[in-house]
Amino acid sequence: MGPRTSCRSAGACFVVAASAIAACVVSPAICYSGEAKATNLDHSLRPRPREAAYLSAVVAAGNTEKKLAAAAKLADLRAQDIAASLVLSLNEAEPEVRVAVAEALGSCGNRGTVPWLILSLGDSSPKVAKAAHAAIERLTGRHDEFDADHGTQTQQKGHRRWSTWFCRTDWDTIETDLIAQISTVDFEAAREAIEALSHVAGDRGRFALLDFVARDGAADESLRLAALRALGDLRDKDAVPLLRRVLEEAFGAITTAASQNRKLDPEHPVVRLASVAIESLDRIGSTEAEQLLRAADQLVCSNDGAAENSGQTALATSAVLHHRILAALRNIEALRQRERLP
Repeated sequence: MGPRTSCRSAGACFVVAASAIAACVVSPAICYSGEAKATNLDHSLRPRPREAAYLSAVVAAGNTEKKLAAAAKLADLRAQDIAASLVLSLNEAEPEVRVAVAEALGSCGNRGTVPWLILSLGDSSPKVAKAAHAAIERLTGRHDEFDADHGTQTQQKGHRRWSTWFCRTDWDTIETDLIAQISTVDFEAAREAIEALSHVAGDRGRFALLDFVARDGAADESLRLAALRALGDLRDKDAVPLLRRVLEEAFGAITTAASQNRKLDPEHPVVRLASVAIESLDRIGSTEAEQLLRAADQLVCSNDGAAENSGQTALATSAVLHHRILAALRNIEALRQRERLP
C-alpha cells in the first residue's frame, strides 16, 4: 500500500490513507490488484462464487434483517474475493449493519480491508468502532488499546494510534513479525499469527505456513490444522503437493484403524486432518486440486469393502469423507461452469 510509506505525522498519514480508500470507492480494484500480484495467487479460483456475490449484494441492498443474515453468512464463508465490495457497506445507515459488516470483514478481509476498518475506528457508534477494532486485530495479529466506551476523546486517541502505526509499518514488516510469531511457545500468539496470515500472507507467509504444516509431529495438532486451513483460504496452489502428503498420512491411519476395527469419529484428529485437507483443496479449486480430490475419493471408496468387514464405525468414517469430497468436487465443478459462461 503506497500511501503508508512517506507519512510525517499521524494527521498527514490518516489523510493519505483516507485518500487511498476514497480511490477504492471509485475503483476497489486499485487496492487489490497489487496484492494479488504480490502474492502470486490465482484469485480467479473462488469457491462458492455465486453465493458469496449474492450475499454481498444483499448486504448492500436488502432490508436490515436480510443484511444482517447475509453478513453473518459471509463471515462463515470466509470468501476473501468479495471483501472489496463488502467494505463499501461499512457506510450503511444502520449501525447494527455496520457492526455485522465489520465482523464479517474480520473473517473474509485481506490487506486491502485494513484501511477501511481503520477509518471505521472513528465511527459515531461505539459498537461499530469496537467491531472494527476486533477485525483489525484479527487481520494484523497486532493488539493495541482502544476504548470507544468512554467518550469521543479516548476513541479518537486510539484511532490516531492505529492510524499512525499503520502508516509507519509496511506489510513486509507485519508479515515478518507474524512469521516469527508462528513458532512461539505461546499457543494463543501462534494461533493468532496463523489466523492473520490466512488473510494477509504474501509469498514468505505462505512458505512459512507450508513449512509449519510439513513439520511432522513438531507442531500442536490444532495449530497444524489452522495452518492447513489458512493455505486453503489463501488459495495457494503450491500447497497441493503438501496436501497430497497430508491425505496420504490421514488415509493410511484410517485404513489401519479400519483393519483393527477401531472407532474413528468425525472429531478424531486423523479424520479432522483429512477433512481440513479436503476443505483446503475445495477452496484452492485448481485442476491439480480437483485431480487429487478424485484420486482421494477412489481411495476412500476402495476402502469401503475393508470397512464393511471391519465394522460400522470404520464404514461411517469412509462415508463422511466420501460425502465431503463429493461436496468439494461439486463446488469446483460449479466454478468451472461459471468460468465457461460468456
